[in-house]
Amino acid sequence: MAGCVGDLCARICSRLSDLRGSMWNSERKEVFGRDGLSWAKITFFYFVFYAVLGAFCAVLVGIFTLSIDEQVPSYKFGLNVLSEEKATPGMGFHPMAPLRDVSDVVNLIKYNASWESKYNASLYVNTLHRYLHHFNVTANKWSKLMDCTKDRYKDNAVRMKEVDKGMSCVFNLQSFGPNNAACVEDNLYGYGNGTPCVIVKLNRIYDWQPKAYTDDTVPDELRGTWRNDKKDYIYVTCKGENAADVDNLGDIKYYSLLGNDTVGGLPFYYYPYRNQKGSYDIDGNSNDDGYRQPLVFIHLANISKNKLVNIECRAWAANIEYNRAYQQGSVHFEVLVD
Repeated sequence: MAGCVGDLCARICSRLSDLRGSMWNSERKEVFGRDGLSWAKITFFYFVFYAVLGAFCAVLVGIFTLSIDEQVPSYKFGLNVLSEEKATPGMGFHPMAPLRDVSDVVNLIKYNASWESKYNASLYVNTLHRYLHHFNVTANKWSKLMDCTKDRYKDNAVRMKEVDKGMSCVFNLQSFGPNNAACVEDNLYGYGNGTPCVIVKLNRIYDWQPKAYTDDTVPDELRGTWRNDKKDYIYVTCKGENAADVDNLGDIKYYSLLGNDTVGGLPFYYYPYRNQKGSYDIDGNSNDDGYRQPLVFIHLANISKNKLVNIECRAWAANIEYNRAYQQGSVHFEVLVD
């Protein structure tokens, strides 16, 4: 037994001696089999190799960047994958509060009307305030904005000439007037009393323009609300997805430029979107005073408490295709008011 242990120790010592010799050879003055000159040569080689490789990649990135137009996307409406038949905008909604834990759902508006609760309304009120802040129009912001309700801009050719110059139709929250009192900051957008307001909007597609219905083509779902003198609007409707949701949702009030509290509307004159500069950060600080997309406020004035309500909103125009599975022309969200 003692002999076996001795042989094992001898082998281990031999291996360690060989390892030490491979790391540093004192006779030949080598580290891992290379002397100082050899290490200098290989270091220089890889330095030059990676420098050339990095420069080559930088040139390729530079060429690619030069091929990108900051104003016009490579894939746009009417061309490539966004053909006229396939281009259908989706929809979005606000507020979308930051996720508080892993159990949160991104399309769920969940809060407790009690301000002392962890899931209180202030999260959504603050989110809406930040989002709507950049829609406020002051006198110094009119350099790139035009009032498209004026007669001169009702002519599409005249308006498009201004759009080509980078001008945008102004969207002012004050346009809703006193009837929008339920969905204003002073009323906490309805969240303080358990009757929340939700903003729905149409997603932007470069150069896309809506087409109007006619008396013969208007869908049955809009027969009671669509008007021929208001045909130049994208109509917006919302409803509960299931029978129980319809009962728990109750009647919805709409606030939009259409001026009808039974249905929302987005005027055609805000389209096409031509990438007029107007970026802003999450706090609503605008880097430019350009395009602002129109919004529709829906007021859930009669929503049931302590009930999860599934809601679907749809946009209606002759060239907006509806596909619930891919949320084309629609948006789904859920509301739970405790």
